Amino acid sequence: MDQVPDRGWEGPRRGRPLVLTGVAVLLLVVGVVVFLRSRQAVSGNAHSVDNGVKAAEYPVLIPGLCRARSAAAAGADADARNVFYGRSHYALHVLVADVLPLDRRLAGSIQQAKATVEQDLSTSAPGLATHLGSLISLAADALNAVGAGDVPLVCAP
Repeated sequence: MDQVPDRGWEGPRRGRPLVLTGVAVLLLVVGVVVFLRSRQAVSGNAHSVDNGVKAAEYPVLIPGLCRARSAAAAGADADARNVFYGRSHYALHVLVADVLPLDRRLAGSIQQAKATVEQDLSTSAPGLATHLGSLISLAADALNAVGAGDVPLVCAP
């Protein structure tokens, strides 16, 4: 009589190729998704004119920053914070995403200036109005770089 050898803890190996195939397919799908998303981010399509984000966000960017700077200069830091986060913060994120493929240095400068303003807003720092002025200038340069010259680029008197 033939005896079946004891396989001990290994158990049957019949399902192992099926599991390995499933894992390979899963890794392939995840790789394709990551690749496509990275291409979308690099090409600047995450915030394109097609979805209307630029049209909705860019016109309020500079006026919001100007209003926040005026509030900060008047010592109304709470008002400056509300205006900055309520009117300009998201638009800055959109602008950075759009300018990144065109000018990485400018995008980085905007990110740095935005971080400085955010820090000033959280601590009521005395240089807030000056830092907002720098951010306004950088945002205007970036709006020109992405071809959004039809929106306000300077503070109204």
